[in-house]
Amino acid sequence: MLFCSIVSHKILRWITPVFFIATFVSAIPLSVGGSLAARVVLAGQCAVLSAAAVGYAATRLRLNIPFVGSVYELALENMGMLLGVLRVLLGHQEVAYTSEDR
Repeated sequence: MLFCSIVSHKILRWITPVFFIATFVSAIPLSVGGSLAARVVLAGQCAVLSAAAVGYAATRLRLNIPFVGSVYELALENMGMLLGVLRVLLGHQEVAYTSEDR
């Protein structure tokens, strides 16, 4: 049970942005090839990305639009996670825990 908890909370959280990008990139050629499921996935992802863009604009204009604001926050969190993981993988940031971090 502890193993499943660690995997789901830590590791999957770190690689979720990679899953989003891989799904988007793979849905493009599949939807061109005629797969209905890939077209639905691609349309859904485009709708979510559009909602995130509207949420970004609404945040900049200080408007409160509940759904798109939440989608924007989710996209922002995943972008931050992706950039953090890339910084670690490229050696620009070191990840270490010390007892002084408490």
